[in-house]
Amino acid sequence: MVLSYEELEAAQPLPQTSYPRLRNTVELAQNLALLDAVIEATSDAILVYSLDKYILKINNRYCEMMRIDKYEASKFDLDHHIELLHCYCSNSNAFISRFQKFLNVPKEDKNFILKFKNNRYYSLTNTPYMINGQLLGRVLIFNDITNQKKIELDLIEREALYKDLSIRDNLTGIYNRRKILIELKTCYEFAKPHKDPTSLIMFDLNDFKTINDSYGHAMGDFVLQRVTESITGCLRKKDIFGRWGGDEFIILLPDSDRDKAEKTTYKIQSRLSNLGLPIKTPVSCTFGISTTEEEKCPESLIHKADMAMYSTKNMNKRKTRP
Repeated sequence: MVLSYEELEAAQPLPQTSYPRLRNTVELAQNLALLDAVIEATSDAILVYSLDKYILKINNRYCEMMRIDKYEASKFDLDHHIELLHCYCSNSNAFISRFQKFLNVPKEDKNFILKFKNNRYYSLTNTPYMINGQLLGRVLIFNDITNQKKIELDLIEREALYKDLSIRDNLTGIYNRRKILIELKTCYEFAKPHKDPTSLIMFDLNDFKTINDSYGHAMGDFVLQRVTESITGCLRKKDIFGRWGGDEFIILLPDSDRDKAEKTTYKIQSRLSNLGLPIKTPVSCTFGISTTEEEKCPESLIHKADMAMYSTKNMNKRKTRP
C-alpha cells in the first residue's frame, strides 16, 4: 500500500528540511504504482528491459501469452525471453533478425507480426525507453490481433476460392473457356524465341447426342465427368485442360510440338476405350491439333485445331457410309 504525503507526515513528523525529499519520494512511489496499474490494465502484453538486458517490468498479459509465472519471468534475463519467443513463434528467425537490428538504436519499430505456433497473432511494437535523450532500454508491446488476422485470412481464402471458381467448369471441375483464353494469351505474350512450341488439342466426344438421347442428360453429365477424370490422369502437371463448351474440350501442351501432341491423343483414346461405363455406346473422340509454331495468334490457333477436328470427323463419316 502506498501512503500519501499527508499520511506519512501524520504518522511520523519529520524535520522541515526533509519535507521536499519526502514529497519527492512519495510522488515517485505514487508514479510507480500508477505505472504498474496502467501496465496491468492494458489489454496488451508488455515487457520492459534495460540495455544490459535486465527485465524492468512485465505485466500479467505478457506472462499469460508466454505461459510463464510472473515471479519466475522477472528473474530471467532478456535472452531467455527471446529464446522462449523463438520456441513459440513460427516466424522467429525473421523476428530475431529484426529485433537485433533495433537493440541499441533509439528508433521505434512497429507492426511486425508475430505468428505463434498455437495460431495466435501479435502485432509487435518495439519502442525505445529514454530519459533526457539517453537510451536506457526498450519497451516491447504485443497487441493480440488474432481475431483480426483470422478475418483477414478468411477473406483471402474466400477470394482465392472465388477466383478459382471463376476459371473452373461447374460440371467437370477442369478449367473453363475463360481460363483457356487467358492461358492462350499468356502463351503468345511470353513466348521465347527458339523455345519448343505449345500445341493445342481440340476434341469432342463422338455420338454424345446419342448418349444423351438414349440414357438421359444425367448419364451424359456422368460420362463427361468420367472422361475428364480419365484424361486428367494422363496429362502432365503443366498441361492446361479445359472444357470449351458442351462436349468440346481443349488441351494446351507447353513445350510440345505436333509429334508430342499426336502421342498424347493416342494415350487419351486408349484411356477412353477402357472407361467401363454402364452404357453400350462406345466413348471415343475426334481430335484436331495446331501449334504456335504454325499459327501466329490465339484465334488462328483455335481455328486451325477446330477445322482439323471437323475435317477428321467428316472424313470418318465418309468412311462409314455404305
